[in-house]
Amino acid sequence: MKPEVQFWYRSGTTDPAAFWTKEAKEWADIIEPFIGNNGEVRAAATAAAGTAATPEEKLRKLYARVQQIRNLSYEPDKTDSETRALRENKSAVDVLRNGYGDVRDINRFFVALARAAGFEANVIRVGERDEQFLAKNVPIGSQLDGEVTVVTLDGKPRYFDPGTPYAPFGILSWQKSNTPGLLIARKQDQAVWVDTPRQPSAAAATTRTAILRLEDGILRGNAIITWRGQQALRKRFALRNDDEAAARKSIEEEMKTWFAEGAVVKITEVKDLRASEEPFVVSATVELPSAASLVGSRAMVPLSVFASTQKSPFPSEQRKTAIYFRYGYGDNDEVTLNLPAGYDVESLPAAANIDVGALRYATTYQKGDGAVSLSRKLVVEAEIVGSDKYPVLRGFFSKVAGADQEQVVLRKAASAAGSGK
Repeated sequence: MKPEVQFWYRSGTTDPAAFWTKEAKEWADIIEPFIGNNGEVRAAATAAAGTAATPEEKLRKLYARVQQIRNLSYEPDKTDSETRALRENKSAVDVLRNGYGDVRDINRFFVALARAAGFEANVIRVGERDEQFLAKNVPIGSQLDGEVTVVTLDGKPRYFDPGTPYAPFGILSWQKSNTPGLLIARKQDQAVWVDTPRQPSAAAATTRTAILRLEDGILRGNAIITWRGQQALRKRFALRNDDEAAARKSIEEEMKTWFAEGAVVKITEVKDLRASEEPFVVSATVELPSAASLVGSRAMVPLSVFASTQKSPFPSEQRKTAIYFRYGYGDNDEVTLNLPAGYDVESLPAAANIDVGALRYATTYQKGDGAVSLSRKLVVEAEIVGSDKYPVLRGFFSKVAGADQEQVVLRKAASAAGSGK
């Protein structure tokens, strides 16, 4: 990483407060006429809301209607003739009539529908934090390169990201969350800044379950992967232009990287690939030939099969720059191993509990009737970790990597061990 210096010049004011007030007014002069107050949009809002009994139910129906709009911003590149066939959207009613729009058109159309249904709603220009962090003291308007919607629901501001494909109701794509934004509204005497909410790890959860058996030294069984919230959004977004066959292949290749070399993964079912509110669920059969070790009458099996091959992501002892986690997340693994005939559990790993505040990890092992199971939980609530805290961060993930390699030891019963030749 190397720093750089950029010099800018302006013809207008460089006072930050005056500059952003001016920018907000200029954006309002563009955005508010686009939103408008059209009878056709009001009729569409009424039709979409249907018989909704509560304000939240009504807003959910409006949000679902907006997400039906074809999103041009995230489609594959078009030919010149395909581009010429698309009409420009100059207002919310154009978006309604055309049935398509770019990311900003769709966001503004949602504001129009919400207002038509009686909600207080506005556009917020945000500084997306995937490539840079907004500096309010720098008078460059292009820093605010994204848009979200704020709606007052039951007296509280709620934030929405209808312009991002598959963004669930109330979930912002990660780069638009926990970042400053400029409220765009008519008749504002000065710039009004808001902070979009920081989303907790529970809003980005992955659950991985597996039921396995040991046959001839090979672990075989079934796995179910469930992505929720931000994790489901990112997965669906990445697969947005793939058909189901291509999506299956992509997920299979990703899952193979979780396991030891030689793993065979076969997707058997994909549920709700194109939904936004439902969890994204994938079922698969797995075959892990390198996972277990057989030594004499013993079998050693790491039950943390989804993570046992992962190394600590921070091997370096020193760090000069901060660590940036895009968003908080949580991983929950549940693995059950049905004991092979003639084997019993000789020893289980001790439970682990590593808690350094914003980073938490815990495992528990249990022996049941003919089976042994693992429950594993990893929670990352941190976003930016300074270099001064790097030793704590590194120590945490080193301990996690070590705990994930712990093995259950199975022993063949004496009678069973001596009966075969």
